[in-house]
Amino acid sequence: MKRNLGLAAACTGGVAVLLFPASLVTLGLGVALGYKGQDYIKSLLGGGEGK
Repeated sequence: MKRNLGLAAACTGGVAVLLFPASLVTLGLGVALGYKGQDYIKSLLGGGEGK
């Protein structure tokens, strides 16, 4: 039982270490797309005001 708990903890830690860089990449993509989205929304709002 104790060995299984240790193995489970080691696997969980390994997965967390492997996924850490992916979470940073995802965060970076979200920030970049968020800024692009802001420009897109501003252009839509700006275009709608002139009508």
